[in-house]
Amino acid sequence: MSFEKLGDLYLQLGDPHKALDKYQASLAIAEELSHRAPDSAEYARDLSISYDQLGNLYLQLGDPHKALEIYQASLAIREELRHRAPDSADYASVLSVSLEKLGDLYLQLGDPPKSLDKYQASLAIREELRHRAPDSADYARDLVVSYYKIMSFQDNQGNQKEQNKYAKLCKDALLYMKNRGMYMDEPLVQLLNQL
Repeated sequence: MSFEKLGDLYLQLGDPHKALDKYQASLAIAEELSHRAPDSAEYARDLSISYDQLGNLYLQLGDPHKALEIYQASLAIREELRHRAPDSADYASVLSVSLEKLGDLYLQLGDPPKSLDKYQASLAIREELRHRAPDSADYARDLVVSYYKIMSFQDNQGNQKEQNKYAKLCKDALLYMKNRGMYMDEPLVQLLNQL
């Protein structure tokens, strides 16, 4: 059993500190493999995943500043992977997730400008992915999430004009999904009904 899976198991058993030990051991291996084969996209991807898991755990343990440091390391790797393979939809998609996570974290840390910057960067990637694969329900859903996050952000900032703009974009994206017969889970259906 890998250190990563042991970390997952300790999390499920309610022992985040033991999980942290296992995730750190997994990260050390991923760093070593990436160091030995710096051109390996697979090792770089695995390293970014290890960073992400560790960042998630630091958030759970109440250390958002350490999570931020870890997420930024993951982001740097994912940006490099996207740079190496700009046509890879998978690399673009995981990069958009990293940017969104950082947007959430910056908001939690009280830095709205950085939060909005990350949300908008994530949105740009998701618009590109939906454009490339218009029949992908996953990309369409991710786009809805980006519009919704920016809509909520603008609402919380008291910027009604921008909030309305993103509410319309969000509703249009939901209608796009509905009209194409794409799967919409209950939260998406409820969101469409609210908008």
